[in-house]
Order: sequence, then structure tokens, then C-alpha cells
Amino acid sequence: MIKLFKCGDNMGISTDAQDEWEFLSQFSELLSGLINEGKYKNDWQFHLNSWLPQMIEICCKYRGYKANVQESRILSIGGFLPTEVEVASIDDRHKMNFNS
Repeated sequence: MIKLFKCGDNMGISTDAQDEWEFLSQFSELLSGLINEGKYKNDWQFHLNSWLPQMIEICCKYRGYKANVQESRILSIGGFLPTEVEVASIDDRHKMNFNS
């Protein structure tokens, strides 16, 4: 599962994907779903400038590199309270949920 978070200008990602391939596949599907739904219309440069570097950090963590990613049962990045600002998610069955 991947969850995207946003609180003002603070953005974040969390995932429990088993590997980088699963993460990238679901992340791409989720972003394309947001775009197709018309979410954040005319503001995608800002959103991509925030979420893409975070995506790279998570990929680095999967590859074993030192990354600014907190790991517990899920991987997450960004300064936020995840349960309060989730904007979108995708689960292992590719079911998407858009909260904004």
C-alpha cells in the first residue's frame, strides 16, 4: 500500500511495499490516477517537485543506501501526522482512494 499525504505545503509518502519494483509500480499508478481524476489541476509542478524527490529517497532506502527515510513497519517521509492528512492511497489490489 502507498499513501500520499499533504498538509499545506508539507507533503509525504508512506508505503509497506515489499520491494522497489512494487513501490514504483503502485506509486506510478496512484499518481496517474490522481491526474486522471483531475486532482490538483494546474498545480502538478508543485506536487511533483515534492513527491518525486521523496520517491527517490524511498527507492534509495530499498537499495540499501543511506536515505532520509524513517522505517518501522512502513516506509515514510515528510513532516506530518499521517492519519490526519492522507490525500490518496492505493492498496495491493490496485484499489485507489482519493480523499481530497
